[in-house]
Order: sequence, then structure tokens, then C-alpha cells
Amino acid sequence: MPDHLRLAVVPTEGRDEFAVEIHINGVEMTAKGAGLGMDPFDVLVPTNQFAADDPATIPVARCECGVYGCGMTDVSITRADGEVRWQWLKERPIRTPSVFDAHQYDAEVQRAAGDFAWETPVRTAGRLVRTRADVRAALAANDLRIDWTDSHEGPFQVCLAYRHSLQILLRFEWAGRTPEALADHVIETLRDTPPTRWRAAWHASDRAVPGPPPFAGPRGSPGSSRRPRGTPSPRAGGRPRPRWRSRRRGRPDRCRPSGPT
Repeated sequence: MPDHLRLAVVPTEGRDEFAVEIHINGVEMTAKGAGLGMDPFDVLVPTNQFAADDPATIPVARCECGVYGCGMTDVSITRADGEVRWQWLKERPIRTPSVFDAHQYDAEVQRAAGDFAWETPVRTAGRLVRTRADVRAALAANDLRIDWTDSHEGPFQVCLAYRHSLQILLRFEWAGRTPEALADHVIETLRDTPPTRWRAAWHASDRAVPGPPPFAGPRGSPGSSRRPRGTPSPRAGGRPRPRWRSRRRGRPDRCRPSGPT
């Protein structure tokens, strides 16, 4: 008799943090594995990794501290003869494979990917931005990808990764917008506005990186609010704000545990 799969997105102890629970035959597996299910933005958004047609290995659980790498449970997914087979890897909750009827499995992973009832406004805006293929293509043209989205202490934040050596942080004020309206504003900025015109902060995760990304626009010296010579003041009598600025190296604006990229 095939195993039965149910996926559930549940809140965790962190602020606006969630985990994807995996119930097989009524037993929750992530707690029996590494300890905590993956964040839905690691396995359901922008791509539903459970829906792999070709053989694939995906993360399904992380350490209870929230970090994938501190603790890890993976599954290897294969399909054959109307069945989907999971081979548990690393910190295994059970020793035997789980085998599902393909129809029940596919219906459940599609249902979970389309269920947004758990989302907060921040998560809705994040999903709408992350799932836009045109945004991902525009960012990829500059070797950028979205690392995380959040709304820490007010503004909606988008953290971009550049070649695994730099983090680039953009902030967007809610200004009374709905999640959908805010997402439209973020999408327009990331897709249609050249990076040289972004107001952004950059942080080097590697101390050997000498400076900002090559597409950074006019800026003062790192960490300075001084306007480059010849650049008009944005407001009369006001202190100018550089478009690009540096954060102190070794101290990223905010670290958010995430799954493998």
C-alpha cells in the first residue's frame, strides 16, 4: 500500500518565520529528522521543488536553530511506474524509502504550493516578487539573485546576492500600500530601473573584496554620506544621501538563515 503525503506550512517561534511540515501516514517527519521543516521560500517559492519530474535531491529539514547546514535532512526524488519514491538522506527520520502513488503525491504538492492562507502581508509581497521570471532574468543579467525578502523594523527589504561575495540591500517603504501594490513597486524597480539608479547598501561577505559591485552608481566613499563632487543636492538645505553606500564589513545588515542555493 502506498504511503500518504500531506504538507503543511506552520509558523515557528521566530518573527514572521514559517516551516513546511511533512506528514507521511500521519507522522510528522521533519521533527524526527534534522528538527525543523524548511522555510516555504526555500522549497515552494519561487519553484516547487517537491514537484520535480526528473530525479532530484532537495532539502526538507534543517536544524531547530533555523540553519540548514547545522542540521540537514534531504530526500532524493525519483519516479517510475506511477510511483514517486523518496530516499531519505543525511539525518534520516526513517531508514526505509517512502513510496507514494503519483496521483496523490502530485495533487498534494500542487495544493500546498497554491495555498497562501498562511501568508502574512510581508510574505505575500515577497512571493509576488520572487516568482516573477522577468525580475529574475533582469537581475541575472548583472549576476544578481534574490537572497531574501523581509520587513525588518518597518521597510520592506530585498537582499540580493552578487557572485556569492556581496550582499546588496534595498529598502522600500510601505507607505500604506497593499502587499500587491508594494510588490508592483519593487518589481518595477528591480526589473526596469538600472542598478546605477538604485538607493542601496552593499556588504562584502569576503574581506578580500575591494569595493562595491561594478554596476554601483555615484557614491561617496564607503560609509560616507558625502555627495560626489558635481552631483546636485536632492533637496535644498538637506543633507545629501548617496545612492550607494557601504555597510561595515563583517557585519551584514541582517543575517537570515536559509536553505541551500
